Parts: sequence; structure tokens; C-alpha cells
Amino acid sequence: MDNNQNNQWNNDYNNMWGQEQKIKNQNNFFKGLAVGITVTIVFLVIILVANKLISKDYIETDDTDKMLENSGLYDDENETNDSNDSDDSDDSDNSDDNNDSDDASNSLNSLEELLEAFEKAQMIQELIEEYFYYEDNMDNIAEGIYAGMLESLNDPYSVYYDKESFEALMESTSGTYCGIGVAVVQDPETMIITVVTPYENCPGYDAGIRPGDIFMGADDVDFTGMDVSEAVSYIKGEEGTTVDVHILRNGEKLTFTVERKMIDLPTVEYEVVDGNIAHIYISSFDDKTYKQFKEAMEKAENDGVVGYIFDVRDNGGGLYDRVVEMLDYILPEGKIVYTEDKYGNRETEYSDAKCLDAPMAVLINGNSASASEIFAGAIQDYGVGKLFGTTTFGKGIVQSIIPLSDGTAVKLTISSYFTPNGRNIHGEGITPDVEVKLPQVEDAYDETGYLKDEYDTQLQEAIKYIQSQVK
Repeated sequence: MDNNQNNQWNNDYNNMWGQEQKIKNQNNFFKGLAVGITVTIVFLVIILVANKLISKDYIETDDTDKMLENSGLYDDENETNDSNDSDDSDDSDNSDDNNDSDDASNSLNSLEELLEAFEKAQMIQELIEEYFYYEDNMDNIAEGIYAGMLESLNDPYSVYYDKESFEALMESTSGTYCGIGVAVVQDPETMIITVVTPYENCPGYDAGIRPGDIFMGADDVDFTGMDVSEAVSYIKGEEGTTVDVHILRNGEKLTFTVERKMIDLPTVEYEVVDGNIAHIYISSFDDKTYKQFKEAMEKAENDGVVGYIFDVRDNGGGLYDRVVEMLDYILPEGKIVYTEDKYGNRETEYSDAKCLDAPMAVLINGNSASASEIFAGAIQDYGVGKLFGTTTFGKGIVQSIIPLSDGTAVKLTISSYFTPNGRNIHGEGITPDVEVKLPQVEDAYDETGYLKDEYDTQLQEAIKYIQSQVK
């Protein structure tokens, strides 16, 4: 089984073709917007003064989200913060009063800023109505305003989803969707979307898409600067329809016409290597991942394996509660992970005493992110296994996707997460116990861009370690 790819960022990406962004407007939009903003302001003041917060419902995944055309969603079971774990639980009443005063002052400032923004928006709307030439390009300014509010936060993980994008996002976490069967990863700095795995026997692979290809657009939509979840929503669609996928490969622009099909791929794959060692590859943390993981572990036990190699290379994350369940299966009793918001409120996840009693290793690389780093970091902190490969991506923050009443949604960064020993690896990543780089020689990869088994030095080093630990 070979799940490593040659994922080189292409410096020629900046030469990709551009497409003017279409900015449209809807007649009389601002009349409705005025009412909406007025109501919003009232509720905002009430919320801010009362210091009521939206709790963490779920993590993304997918989202740096590396996504199998997906990103992470929420966990309905985690609706409140654990006050017992809060660093602020012993604050005095005087401190609370001071905080309330600060919150009220900030609320008034926010109200004034909103009113100024609304007045300026009205002025711009009047100028558009009076002077803008292309009247047929004016029916979607509202969506642009909503998206712009999130973009102004300068956080690549905080985004606005229109109805279509949100529906695609909800669909993808189930692991079953209608698309082309390609896993991608996005660089949060450049927003470049690169193919990690075009799954064999799926439409994308069959059409010719390969690891390392850079997604530039689909049909007439340009992906420049676009959030990966929104981008893949344009690739998905009804079964039997086609999509023109524009990619950049070694400086050459290519277009593949791909027929969409129902995709139902396993997120966990199991094999026995070196005669008696379980190699368990986890491609993402979706709704069905824990069930598949448990089945793989049970099969490995029945096969009489002496050790386990968990492979989260090129796994960009996924559902928070899935990775917690999997770690609970592996780790001894104690802390698994905890999150902390800007107010110091903490939520902590724990494992029970039942655990895996066997040598373990974890394979990681630069595309292992988010939930993958929670997985690897916890095993490293407990000292129950060693990490092999290269430093991980470094996504140590949590996003919450908040559905809105009209079928749209917003995703906001709401907290940081910490490993059991209190490490926050955001921007730094997790350093492996044994650094092993893959060979960069051309012969190491087949004609489709996949690493040949005999050149997988990271897996080979992990096998040697497991064998050395067998009693």
C-alpha cells in the first residue's frame, strides 16, 4: 500500500490565468440590508454587554485543512465550556466587574463602527446605482459583503459559506459525496490548492489528475485566493455531469474534463508489513473513520501482529471527536487534548484506563495537520510510541462552523488546542522523534507520481523500530 506523494509547490503558480471577479448587486438590496443591520446591531449590543459567547461546537478540519474534498464539522456533544478547567474560575467579583465595564465600552465602540460602516455602504450603493455601467452584473453584492466581513479578519481559516458551499461541506464529512475522488491540501499563506491523492479507480485519477497538480479553477471559476471548501464545492455536482478542472503541472496549464460520480472511499486502510506488523493508514478523520479504525485494529489483533504503525502522512485533519475517540482506544487513562479560547476557558478530553499494549510508531510529514497533529502529539507526549518522518504542518487552532437561519454558515477560529503536555504547535508543527526524509531521486516515483514501496524510507525506519521493541 502506497500513500505517499511527491507534493512540490510549483513556483510558476503566479503565472496562472486570472479571471475578473464578478461583482453583482440585487435591486433594492440595501433597503433590506438596513433593516437587517439595525436588528443585528441591537442583538449585538445585547450579546456583547451580557458577555455571552458562542460555544465550541466543532473543529475543522477539514479543514488547512487538507480535505478529501471536505473539511471538519462540529460535535453537537460539546456545547458548553468546562468551567472546572478554566484558568479564570477563581477570579474575584471585582475582576468580573472590571471586565463587564470593558465589555460595555467595547460594545459601544463596536456599535459606532457598525453605524459608520453602514453609512459608508449606503454611500457606495448610491454611487453604484447612479454610475455603474454593467447593470446585469449586480445581483450578488450581498454575498460579497458577507464574504468580505470574514476576509477582513485576515484569518485564512475564518470564511463565509453560501448555501451551495455549506451543503457540500456538510455532505463531505460523511465520506460519501458526488465528485471526482481527489484529496487536496491548501497552503494558508498562498491559498494554493494542491492535489495530495487522486484516488485510483476514481474519476479524477482516471482522467489524468496526479499528485502535485495545482488546482487553478473549475469550469469558468478561478480558484485564486479561494478557500478550499468553497473551491471543491465547484468540483462537486450531480452524478453523471462533467466539470472542466484546470490545473498547473510543472509550469504547464492543463484542463481535464471529468465526469462526476458517487465517491465512497475508506478513510482507514490496513495491511500487514514485514510479516507481523500492522500498517494502518488514516487518510482523514471523517464520520466513519472511528468505525473503520476499530475494525482495522480488531483485524490486526486477530492476525497476531506484534506492533502498530499509524500512518497520518498527508492527512490534513477532520473531525475533532473522531480523533479523540481513536486516541481513547490507544492511550492509557489521562488527558488527550484540551482547547482554550481567548477568555481562558478550557475544554478537556480524557481517555479511560483501557489502552493498546504494544509497540507503536506514527508516520508524519509536512501535510499532517490539525487532527493528525492531535493524534501524533498525544502519542508522543505519553511516550507510548515514536514519531518518524518530517515536521508536521503546524495547525494548532480550532474552528467552529456556525449555521445561519438562511442555509448559509460562517466558520470562525475560536480557540487553540494543546497536547497533553500543554504544547501548542500552531505555526511550528510537531517534530518527529526520528527525522527521516523521503528520497528525491526520480527513480523513487512511478509514472503517476506515487512513491514506490521500496523507497519508503520512513516506513522502513518505523518497521525497524517496532521490531527492536518486540520482546
